[in-house]
Amino acid sequence: FPCLPGAAIDLAHHNNLAQKALLEGIALDQAVKTAIDLTSDVDTLTMVTADHSHVFNIAGYPARGHSILGKEMCTLHHNPLIHLGEEKGARYQYVWNREQLLDADDTALNFKFPVAVPIAYETHGGEDVAIYAQGPMSHLVSGNWEQHFIAHVMAYAACVGPDKSHCTETGRKNSDFCQGAPGRAGAGGRDMRIAVLNLVVVFVCSLL
Repeated sequence: FPCLPGAAIDLAHHNNLAQKALLEGIALDQAVKTAIDLTSDVDTLTMVTADHSHVFNIAGYPARGHSILGKEMCTLHHNPLIHLGEEKGARYQYVWNREQLLDADDTALNFKFPVAVPIAYETHGGEDVAIYAQGPMSHLVSGNWEQHFIAHVMAYAACVGPDKSHCTETGRKNSDFCQGAPGRAGAGGRDMRIAVLNLVVVFVCSLL
């Protein structure tokens, strides 16, 4: 079961580096596409999920076409308004000294975006996180699930672990159990793991 983590997303958020977090999210998306291009959803279960969210926010009403990384002047008090930020973190002073943002290069890769509560590092959030899947048994991950359920889906799809009755039944198409899997089980029954599922690829990211 290859597990490919997008850990740099998490590190960027903890350090209030919103641009880095967004760029790492794009890199994760490209990695998922590469994995899908190199495998087949007939015999490969690909899952993309996260173990937590972050207290990352997009706020304000930027004009159409305005860079999400840029700032614009607030007409109420004539101080700059930044649209990205973390609820907690190490950039607290900019909340009370927003005039400092006038000369700040908020498009710089290492620019630390404003926060509301001063602590050493940004924290995780408490929202439910999404899970996306394609391939054999991917239908099992629709809806809301506890995270430990994911491991059971992987084992069930790969025909490992205690419940393998669906892998050795005779006289039925593999596709009765897993989408698109070709062929039939032999008259004497056989382990369908090779025919049904050759690989489980799991991407774990910290959601933006």
